[in-house]
Amino acid sequence: MTQCADRVPLAGTPGSAGLFSDLGELSSGSVKLRLQGHYRCRTVDKPFYLLDILDARGNEVIGEITFIPESDRELLASIGHSGGELIDAAKGKGHFGQALLALAPLARRHGLSDFTVAIPENNAAAIAAADKLRLARLGLNSGNVRFVVPA
Repeated sequence: MTQCADRVPLAGTPGSAGLFSDLGELSSGSVKLRLQGHYRCRTVDKPFYLLDILDARGNEVIGEITFIPESDRELLASIGHSGGELIDAAKGKGHFGQALLALAPLARRHGLSDFTVAIPENNAAAIAAADKLRLARLGLNSGNVRFVVPA
């Protein structure tokens, strides 16, 4: 499930919401990211990017990932947020970890030093993948284990 299921297309230009429209190539290892669109999450009233996760050749969509480039008031730090999912055939191959790493240049462009990813606590495989990447754990919040991804 993407981070914000209650989303609407962003009204106005991406720049008016503090988002970039020219992302360039975002890639890492086995994946590339392609902008699907700019949206606003109605539940938390925040603008975000929705990106397709593509295989390394860029031929097949294997998932999607969101990125909200806003500060986390709870952490009192300049940290963005991410979440996403992969199709079943792409799971267990390290693609989601690579997609997180591919977001790093976008996070830096927004002036962020880190961003968080929330993984449901019952998703042992994804938690193991985050541990394999040596991401710092922030703890459990609303049924999700939160990790810090360095930008």
